Amino acid sequence: MATEYIVSKNRENKYGIIGLSTAVFVLIAENSIEELPDVVVAPGSGLKKSVTCKVINSNIVINMNVLVDRSCNINDISSVVQQRVHDSIVQMTEFKDVIVNVNVLGFYYK
Repeated sequence: MATEYIVSKNRENKYGIIGLSTAVFVLIAENSIEELPDVVVAPGSGLKKSVTCKVINSNIVINMNVLVDRSCNINDISSVVQQRVHDSIVQMTEFKDVIVNVNVLGFYYK
């Protein structure tokens, strides 16, 4: 299986380039919402993963399938997840062109 990398020139010192695997962005997205009490990453089914990362038109596009606690507002939780994932990726990798798509697949019960 081929691994896709996102390459960026180092802006501060021109010593080389930085390449990050798309798997890094998937892990950052998954870890950034672990602390949120009202949302969990939906379990993957077979070969289909719940969090994916693609590069489209020089933008990093993260697609996440989540489950939301039944007592919470879906719009509010989705906005929080999008903001948290975006901020985490920008903070950890300094990539600013990040698009986060949140798909709510259903509810879970505590």
